[in-house]
Parts: sequence; structure tokens; C-alpha cells
Amino acid sequence: MNIPEQPVRPVRTIQSQQRHRFRRFLMAVGSSLLALFIMALLMRLNMMDQVGFYYSTALMMFFFVLFGGLFYSGLNLRARDPSLTGGQMACSMLVLSLAMFYSNSEGRGLILMIFLVSFMFGVLRLQTRELLYSGALASVMYAVVIYLLQSHRPEASHFNLEIMRWIVMTTVLGWFSVIGGHISRVRKQLSDNNNELEKALKTIQELATHDVLTGLSNRRHLETALQHEKSQSTRSNQHLCVCIADIDLFKSINDTYGHEGGDAVLKGFSARCAAMTRKSDHFGRWGGEEFLGILTGTDLTGAAIWAEHLRKEAANLVFPDLPPDFRMSISIGMAQFQPGEEISKTLSRADHALYRAKAEGRNRVVAAE
Repeated sequence: MNIPEQPVRPVRTIQSQQRHRFRRFLMAVGSSLLALFIMALLMRLNMMDQVGFYYSTALMMFFFVLFGGLFYSGLNLRARDPSLTGGQMACSMLVLSLAMFYSNSEGRGLILMIFLVSFMFGVLRLQTRELLYSGALASVMYAVVIYLLQSHRPEASHFNLEIMRWIVMTTVLGWFSVIGGHISRVRKQLSDNNNELEKALKTIQELATHDVLTGLSNRRHLETALQHEKSQSTRSNQHLCVCIADIDLFKSINDTYGHEGGDAVLKGFSARCAAMTRKSDHFGRWGGEEFLGILTGTDLTGAAIWAEHLRKEAANLVFPDLPPDFRMSISIGMAQFQPGEEISKTLSRADHALYRAKAEGRNRVVAAE
């Protein structure tokens, strides 16, 4: 089991973004149902025709099904704005316009107040220009309602009052669009800054726990992992082994091929080791040309098999930046953690085994006594 790291909130995935959009859609549904409740009260108070209430309700339910289906099927992702905020606002205003047509003068005045609720959702997503377009659309819709009222229901409308309401609504929505656009820009800037901060925190965490050259866990992270796995082994009574691998004659590699050649060996060897390491184990750069493997749930016999396989893989590595006949070798010292001993003692025994491997001719695996 790998040790837990300090959590960093990940950048949103498409699935999480979709869930967020759907939750916002449900909020819009809730607001629409509240508007429907107000219209029901208007009908009850004879401020709205019953047939108009039924038409408005049917149209509202149709839009619920339409947008819910788009979000559920993922078809909204094909749109320029996957949140479909502008479309939802337009449909909401269409329902409200229909309700106003079937309302008397007092009822229309109350329904006009609901238009601002639609714009509140626009502030969460739309910019100033888009909000101005939405405000213009609302103004046009109300102008159409006034025209239809004068043509078909003149008894339910006072022309001068409707014109005054239209002027006030257009002015208020225009100014609201400017303010809302500013709020939206600030919100987006804060969101972008937050994303940058998350990326920076993730980078800092990587630098704090991983070696810059090889990309493997660094010594600090390995020391934490050792203590964690020691505690796990003690509690569960499972085997735990440590292996210290050292690249043979690394100084001569640097002297012969330069530090770039030495770095190429370190990176190539590290990449192969990373591919051989189980998710439950740890492998990282212990320092210089030394590497440490922490094998969980593995006894000395299993560790010897793994170490020997690693030694053979290292001997067969080919490095594109070095001569074709260049070959490297490693020596490995390993030890099994004994219940009750300090993990530093286990490391010391593995280190002595590594010295023996060097003394016996290098390119070999030696277990601690």
C-alpha cells in the first residue's frame, strides 16, 4: 500500500463538469417551479387566464424534458456553451412572455419581476455581451406581447402603462447586464486563479516527493514510506524487505562520458525500474547512484528473485546517447525487516550486504545475514 500524500484537488473532469451543469439545471428547474407557483396564485386570484396557465405549464414541462435529455445524453457537449445557459434563459423568457399575454395588467407587472431571476443564472456563466443579447431578447419578447395584446386583447392592457413598463424593463435589464457581466468576469478570473493555484500546488508536491532528474520518489518520500510500511508490517504481521541498488563504477561512467552520459544512465535505469515496480511497492532514488526498493508482503526469497531480475534487466539496458557496446551493472544488498527492530537497523543490514556485493566483485545480489 502506498503512503497517503497530501491531497490536491484535481482539475475537473468532463464527468464532474457535467454533474455540475446538471445540478445548475436542477436549480433552474426549482426556480421555474417557484415561478409556476406564483402563476398558479395569479390564476387563483383571477389575474391570469386558466388556459394561459395550462399553456405556460405545458411549455415549461416541455423545456424541462428537452434540456434534461440534452444533459443526460451528453448532447450538450456539442454546443459552444455546454451549460446551455443562454438557451435556458431564452426558453424561460418565452414561458414568462406567454404567461404575461394571458395575464391582466396587475399580473403582468408581477411576472416581469421574475425576469430578473433568469438573469441571475446568466451571471454565473455569461459575459456582458451575451447578457446584453439576452436583455435585448427579453425586450423584444415583451414588445411582441404588447403588440399581441393591442391586437387581440386590448381590454386586458393599458398601452401607456405597458410602454412605460417596457422602457423600465429594458433599461433595468441593460444595466443589470453590465453589472452582471462584470461579476461574471471577476468570478471567471477567480476560477482561473484557483486552477493555476491547484496546478502550482501539484507541482510543488511533485518536487517535494520526487527526484527531479529521474522522476522517482526522492529520499524524503522514501523515508516516510519506510516508516509507513514498517507500521503496516508490524500491525498485519506481513513480510517486508528493503533492497539497496548501486550502479557499479558510476564515477568512471561520469569520467568517461561526462555528466550527460551519467544522467542518461540514471534516467534510463530509473525508467526500467519504475516499469518493474508494483503499485504496492516503492522504488526511488536514495542518493547519487543509489536506489532503494521497498517490497511489501515479500520475504527474502521473493526479494532475491525480484532483485536478480532487476540486476539482469540493468545489464541488458541500451542507452541511445551512449556507445552501442556500453553496458552497466548494479550491485544490490537486501534485508528483511525483523519484528521489533528499527527500520534504520534494517537499512543498515541491507547497506552492509551491498558492501559485500561490491567486495565480492560487483554485479551481484547479496542478502544480509
